[in-house]
Amino acid sequence: MQYGKGLLAQIIYLNKYQLIPYNRIAEYFEDLYSLKISEATIFNALETIFELLGPAEQATISNLLEAKTLHVDEIGMRVEVKRRWLHVVSTAFYNNYNWHVKRGSIATEEIGILPRFKGTMVHDFWKPYYHYGCYHSLCNIHNIRELKGIFELTDQKWPEEMIELLLKIKERVDSGPLKEEEKIAFTESYDAIVSKGYRANPPPKSTKKRERSKKGRVINMLGRLSEHRHEVLAFMEDFAVPFDNNQAERDIRMMKVKQKISGFFAAPKEQIYSAASAVTSPRPERIRSLLSPQLPMP
Repeated sequence: MQYGKGLLAQIIYLNKYQLIPYNRIAEYFEDLYSLKISEATIFNALETIFELLGPAEQATISNLLEAKTLHVDEIGMRVEVKRRWLHVVSTAFYNNYNWHVKRGSIATEEIGILPRFKGTMVHDFWKPYYHYGCYHSLCNIHNIRELKGIFELTDQKWPEEMIELLLKIKERVDSGPLKEEEKIAFTESYDAIVSKGYRANPPPKSTKKRERSKKGRVINMLGRLSEHRHEVLAFMEDFAVPFDNNQAERDIRMMKVKQKISGFFAAPKEQIYSAASAVTSPRPERIRSLLSPQLPMP
């Protein structure tokens, strides 16, 4: 039996946009149209659209590489019941997903987007991202979350002061460009709070020669704030750089919702179907156009 573009478009829409699993899609067609279709038919429809989206995926990657700022993140996923890692690279208009058996630089090297990127990469201080010589910006929502944890753990005042300063700078940046003297004042306040933190938490001394000192959570955070001040305050220097990495986290969320509904991704390619397209949601009219001989570029 052959199925028309309308039915194929519905399959793709239901699975990739509404996140409905194969067996429930089959029930949908039987309940509404008295049409029995197999899960293999559903898979083949998705396989077809995956192949057609190849040029669109390359166009999306090209747009990502030309962006001034990229949001990047990674999270654990289950593919064929096994623990894998989902890597996302995104802007407000385009995103690309890839899964890999590795989490770190081996995965990002094989995916191949980050090694070629020359703009500013926004991330949550995952060390493998620093393998790349582009500019970096740290997610301040993650920093604030860590500072809140340190405050609750130690009851010291400097984490609260740093949170207040970061939010104050963000509020000022949101209202318009900063004067140079404002940037200097904010930077001096930042350094003063970090110094206050070090005075309250002197690094532990090593007990043996060449033994590396054990750094706790507080010292690690102070090290991040002092050594990576430019990345923490990048949003103050360049208005194209956001305060946080929420874009990547929002892009990951729907993948996690799909996994929650279905349990895991049944096939290695399945997770990439939606990744190959641009950020445009696969509404029926978009999907029908993808099923036509000439694939429109995003």
